[in-house]
Amino acid sequence: VLGTVVNITIHYKYKNSVTNQLDPRKLDFAATLIPQTEAYFDGGQPVLKAYLKENAIDKMVAAGCKFLKNGMVRFTVKENGTIDNVKVHMSSEDAFADKTIEDVIKNMPSWVPATSDGVVVKQDFEFVVGPLNGC
Repeated sequence: VLGTVVNITIHYKYKNSVTNQLDPRKLDFAATLIPQTEAYFDGGQPVLKAYLKENAIDKMVAAGCKFLKNGMVRFTVKENGTIDNVKVHMSSEDAFADKTIEDVIKNMPSWVPATSDGVVVKQDFEFVVGPLNGC
């Protein structure tokens, strides 16, 4: 099922260069099944960025938001292109910023929905909001 997280565990043996013995090892990872054609904001990335800047980022800057860390908002683009299941998954530690981005995404215009094998399907997304500092 699309959007399902698949957890994979691989058991293997690795030759230890010190002992010359085969040591057992384990590798765990997860993958999410994505549709053939992903959902997208009508008008594309530039229009989405402009929408978020005008309706969220500019308001957060004007309010003096102090992002202490990156926040994450998760949401679903349903089969009809509407937005559902909007939730702040990780707080930016600025309540106004978290509430603003959550409200802006909840009220976002419809997207062009995802498709797989010609069938319209829902798709989950994550947006990161904050200073985006890092390596």
